[in-house]
Amino acid sequence: MSSFDVFQAGVQHFFDAPQLRAPKIPHVVEALVDRVKSAVNRFESTIDRVESAFESADDRVEPTIHRFESGIYDIELRLHQGE
Repeated sequence: MSSFDVFQAGVQHFFDAPQLRAPKIPHVVEALVDRVKSAVNRFESTIDRVESAFESADDRVEPTIHRFESGIYDIELRLHQGE
């Protein structure tokens, strides 16, 4: 076997190496699906945090609203009693 044949076989082996081949379609699709799932999970986590913040704000605002309504009712009652 000549050195050229050995060199040619080595070059062909290099270009036929599995790491130089194009990725198979399932691997590409799987990677894309994983990225989409990750993005959806981050989005859902953000929604959960926003909902929690609104629920917390409702818990603080609602008693204040009731106090104002009660105060307005008292004022209206006094106004009507004074007529």
